[in-house]
Amino acid sequence: MKPNLTIVDLDHTLLTMDSMRLLTLRHLRTPRVLLFVILRVLRLIPRHQLNEHFVRHFSRYFPNDTAVNDFCDELIRHIDPLIMERIRQENAAALILSASPENYVTALAARLGMQGAGSHVGEDGRFFYCSGENKASYLRRFFPDHHYGLGIGDSADDIAWLSICHTPLLYQHGTLTPLTDPA
Repeated sequence: MKPNLTIVDLDHTLLTMDSMRLLTLRHLRTPRVLLFVILRVLRLIPRHQLNEHFVRHFSRYFPNDTAVNDFCDELIRHIDPLIMERIRQENAAALILSASPENYVTALAARLGMQGAGSHVGEDGRFFYCSGENKASYLRRFFPDHHYGLGIGDSADDIAWLSICHTPLLYQHGTLTPLTDPA
């Protein structure tokens, strides 16, 4: 029998806010961050390109475990108790799967007794955008021998990976709703 895996999105799901937005606002005075925000607001670059820039840029912001832990301290204050309780009810291994930078996603997950994966630059220098169908591919690649039990996401971007979960739930406006037709 395959071990059960509970999967949850981070921003606006496990957290009541967007962790990347918080990080971006802290660095808005940095000319390069401001430039990319303006380019995205004007829709001159796609979201994944903004995410790649920020993942590369913010990896320098987290030069050590202390900086990551300090940021995680702040994120923990924004955990949604309803989602955390629902994850605990599953009594299964849990994975936070997020488009946010992997360095703090994995650190936050570890502090919560979970595993974590996020957008990152691989050893080969290539960017992995952990969003949409890429999340489903990640699950199939790194957790092929698991049963994808409960999955909780908050947006249409999550439907691709939620559709491979046994119990897919959308979390919007404080309400968990079964995803009845994931396709």
